[in-house]
Amino acid sequence: VGTPPPMGSVAVVDRPLHAAALRSALQALLPRPPAPPPLRRALLVDDRAIALRFLETRLQRWGLHLDSAPSSNRAIELMASEAPYDFVFIDVELGPQSTLDGFALAQHIRRQHRREPLPPVLVMVSAHASPEHRARGQLAGCDAYLAKPLDEVELQRLLLRHGLKPRVTASSAAPSVAGG
Repeated sequence: VGTPPPMGSVAVVDRPLHAAALRSALQALLPRPPAPPPLRRALLVDDRAIALRFLETRLQRWGLHLDSAPSSNRAIELMASEAPYDFVFIDVELGPQSTLDGFALAQHIRRQHRREPLPPVLVMVSAHASPEHRARGQLAGCDAYLAKPLDEVELQRLLLRHGLKPRVTASSAAPSVAGG
């Protein structure tokens, strides 16, 4: 009483003791449950609905919140108005309703988000998998280039490399990465 708490004290309760203060001090000593992982978001950009749906089914098992855009114009709107995206999957050919093709869209996104502490991971997804297209994707600022038809193992490696873990649900088993 009347002295400072001893060195190394973890909690201090003043006298007279009050139940609320004691409860608060004891709760501070209990280990806290780990915080849930932050919601990871992905934007899928493709002018073909079937391609968007196919990619959605592959990414849903990774616990990503998914938005889709059928054009570069809509993708730019979503990137500007929504919470930040962790991933943006972009098709090279975005059809006549888009003002930008996939490469130009990737460049635009990279320029707009270059100062962010964690800019989105840009992934080009295209049936054009030639070395020239892959090089153009890199020059446009893409972090990865996935060929269509989608190689599941390559997609898994990409997502694991960026800290995602597959969710296991009763209806689907977790994907595994062959060859490590």
